Amino acid sequence: MGKNKVVLLAGSIIAIGVLIIFLAASPNAADATTISNLLDNSEKYEEKYLQIEGKLIEDSVKWDARNVELQFTIQDDNGTELDIVYNKPKPDSFTDGVVCILKGQLTADNVFQAENLQTKCPSKYEGEDVADHKAEKEK
Repeated sequence: MGKNKVVLLAGSIIAIGVLIIFLAASPNAADATTISNLLDNSEKYEEKYLQIEGKLIEDSVKWDARNVELQFTIQDDNGTELDIVYNKPKPDSFTDGVVCILKGQLTADNVFQAENLQTKCPSKYEGEDVADHKAEKEK
C-alpha cells in the first residue's frame, strides 16, 4: 500500500473517531442540579441543558391531550417547587409519589421546559432493614 493510501486511511479513522465522540457526548449531556440551586442561580443556568429531579405533586397535573401538553409541579427534599411543561405524551406511571427525572431548559419565567421525562417509583422498602423484611416474608 502506498504512503498516500496509508495517510488517507489513518485520517479517515481519526475523523470517524472524533465524530463518534462528538455524537455520543452532545445531545444527552446535561448538567445535573437541584431545584433549589437552579432557582437561586437561574441566570447561571440560562440557556443550558439541565437535568433535575423531584417528586411529583399529583394535584398539580394538567394534561391537554389536544395540544399534547403536560403541565405539572415537582418538589425537592427542601420543599422547593418548580413548574414543568412537557410537550410529549403523559407517561402511564405518572401518579402521586413518583420521582420525575427531567432534562431540558429553564425559561425566562422560571418554568422548566422538559424535553425528556423519566419516572421512577419510590421503593416501598426504602429505609427498611433487610433482615426485618426477610423475617416478615418468612411468616
